[in-house]
Amino acid sequence: MRYFKLFVSVFLPCLCTTALAISPKIKADDDFPIGVYSVQLNDNVFAQLKAAGIDYVHSYGVDGNKNSIKTTEKLLKMAAHNKLKVMMFTRCNNLYKRPNGWTNAQKVVNKFKDNPTVGLWLLGDEPPTKLKNDAKKLNEIIKQEAPKIPTSMVVTWNNHWHAYTKNDTSDYLMMDAYPIRADPQNHGTMMNFIKFINRGIATGKPVIPVIQIFNYKVYPWHAKKNKYDIKKCRIPNEKELRLMIYSSVSRGVAGVFFFAMGRCYQTERKTGWIKNTFFNVTRELRNFAHLTQPTSMVTNSYFGINFIAGQWIRKTGSTLTVSNISSQPALINFQLKTNPGKRPLKPWGRTRKNLDIKINKLNITAKLEPMETVILSNMRTTSPEKQ
Repeated sequence: MRYFKLFVSVFLPCLCTTALAISPKIKADDDFPIGVYSVQLNDNVFAQLKAAGIDYVHSYGVDGNKNSIKTTEKLLKMAAHNKLKVMMFTRCNNLYKRPNGWTNAQKVVNKFKDNPTVGLWLLGDEPPTKLKNDAKKLNEIIKQEAPKIPTSMVVTWNNHWHAYTKNDTSDYLMMDAYPIRADPQNHGTMMNFIKFINRGIATGKPVIPVIQIFNYKVYPWHAKKNKYDIKKCRIPNEKELRLMIYSSVSRGVAGVFFFAMGRCYQTERKTGWIKNTFFNVTRELRNFAHLTQPTSMVTNSYFGINFIAGQWIRKTGSTLTVSNISSQPALINFQLKTNPGKRPLKPWGRTRKNLDIKINKLNITAKLEPMETVILSNMRTTSPEKQ
């Protein structure tokens, strides 16, 4: 009964909905942007991000003052040198408070609209409903001055997010929910993340999930307010990152962003997590996007009481993701809608190689660990080695 309720709450609102293509598209490697917030202005850091498969960085607080303009010009130059794109943040949240706020917004758009490194405009960060008209106005300014550059809006799961699901407030809906707190497993909050992303996709607007790469220890006031045991707060592990990523990718999201490198460095600079967990996961995602492009065009999505899966059929073969969304080991069984081809599906990327999985024509049966994600492929391309 518990898993039936989970299935109904997570998937029933969006069983017949898949993410939609939109114009203008975000210019990105493999047509699939992978981005990070809050990046240190350092050429070596930018080079490391690019090597890890990341192709977008984020500019905080672009407004009309000289210091902001100077910092933004430096960021754009450094990004271009490392073949990265930039998501420009114009902060509709604060425009109505600032003297000459709208004049400065127009100034910023005009100054940077022809810079080829600008790939996306971020209009606001979790704005309340009362700022919807401000978002629409800012979106109109950018559409008039730079119609080929898409716009996005970040929303979180509160009473305000539905106000920004129409295309007049932005082209893309970026959705953040940060489930990894102090519990050892965080299964319930992880399901809330999946539910939120699916509800965003059900609106028909292209969705980009914003995935947690920080420890709530860097937000002690938030942890105290929500009664998290701050001593037990932690960073997401690889299994959790892959579940958040591929449960979203299997629904046809338009890209993936991560929040936030600056916060991540506060706790993980010397732990090895960035290099040995995060970068391994982003490299796998970049290789996956190259393998399945266009990744947002999922051939088939599958849902069950204890799993979510996606299938990509291309000329070079078939790729399948399967995620166990339960907190227990699970026997997952379902029928594929499309034949994956004659070549056998094999574990790919960072999927463990000793899988207990049986494939009989269109029938898939797999024994997966709690919250485990596996990727299987028979596409004719080199699979990245598990590191």
